[in-house]
Amino acid sequence: MGLAPFEVETDDTMKKSFDICIIGAGASGMAAALEAAEVNPAARILVVEKNDRPGRKIRATGNGRCNISNEKAKNSRQAVQLLEKWGIAIRTLDSGLMYPYSESAGDVADLLTMEMKTRGVSLWTDTIIKEISPRPETSDFLLTVETADSTKRITASKVIAAVGGKAGPRYGTTGDGYKMMRNLGHTVTAPVPILTPVECKGDGCNLIGGTRAKGTVTLKEHRGEDWKKVFEESGEIQFTSFGISGICVFNMTRYMRFKPGRGIDDFRIEVDLCPERNLMEYIADRKVRTPELNVGWLLTSVLKEKLAAYVLARSEIDTAKTIGELTKAECRTICAQVHGLAFHPTGVRGWKEAQCTSGGVVLSELDEKTGESKLCPGLYIAGELQDYDGPCGGYNLNHAWLTGSAAGRDAGGKCRMNGR
Repeated sequence: MGLAPFEVETDDTMKKSFDICIIGAGASGMAAALEAAEVNPAARILVVEKNDRPGRKIRATGNGRCNISNEKAKNSRQAVQLLEKWGIAIRTLDSGLMYPYSESAGDVADLLTMEMKTRGVSLWTDTIIKEISPRPETSDFLLTVETADSTKRITASKVIAAVGGKAGPRYGTTGDGYKMMRNLGHTVTAPVPILTPVECKGDGCNLIGGTRAKGTVTLKEHRGEDWKKVFEESGEIQFTSFGISGICVFNMTRYMRFKPGRGIDDFRIEVDLCPERNLMEYIADRKVRTPELNVGWLLTSVLKEKLAAYVLARSEIDTAKTIGELTKAECRTICAQVHGLAFHPTGVRGWKEAQCTSGGVVLSELDEKTGESKLCPGLYIAGELQDYDGPCGGYNLNHAWLTGSAAGRDAGGKCRMNGR
């Protein structure tokens, strides 16, 4: 069934005053609208979206399947209760990943949009909020609203900023919310792209581009005279022409922030291509059983052919040798490469490929339960605009549902208490 559109509002029919204005019709924004409408059905609620329809980024999550939450995420049960209340049936996999039963991200976005319509929420698409100005004398906000054809001003008793981060600009994200929050006095941790591939230098990555392997990736940071392990995760690693990728690599990028005076050269990546086995024992057995075979056969069945050749090349082994002719030192070198293949990162791939933003409004300036600003009462900050980021697997959407709904409930409740 096709999604019924909202009523199109013209300049003549557009209201000028609202109880709650929500900026952004993504996960946190729509969650805020639905909860505000539930606790205060009489509230005049407006959602402003810069794209031509709501939930554009939701529709792309989980490769179009919408990894909606994760059983291991904080307060995931609460998120599930919210989603099912809004009509979204959820399936939980053995891994803890949660998806809509239909495995359609579009279904999730469409259902939330229809719920907003049913509850009388106003939606303005193709519309941008250019400025938010608190008005202490009237305890509300003046907002400058811009469309392709006009610029106007509206007022709102409460404002919920749910504009998202900077990752994935093809979905309309621009990071303009950070400037908006700074203008309102908030401290913003500099946003950087995360959950994205890593670029490496001088490691011959182009030789193994297109190869995949199960393994463990470890991130080490140079501290003083030592390299300290700051992250480790196992999973499928994808080698590309420019570096490395894969879910475990994406998650690693969350830890690749550096302090002033430090740089990307202070990080080193090691990949264990055979974490479950002691390769030295395997090689010793091959030296006894197949000493006459060429050394090129040594890692056959351990690694894919292209990757095995790459490891031997980095080990600087004479490929004319037989397995039986390998010295103990050469065997140790091969093992060191397989269990700790080193890569030197030059950076991450950037906003176009990033799935999430690290950075945002510092949490100490927000009410921990509602997301209301401690500096600007009546302003709420939700979702990716907060200085929060989680790993792949539904954690960030889980955070969006919860922070958006908390802001909406509180804003709606306070409007009701004030007789609005």
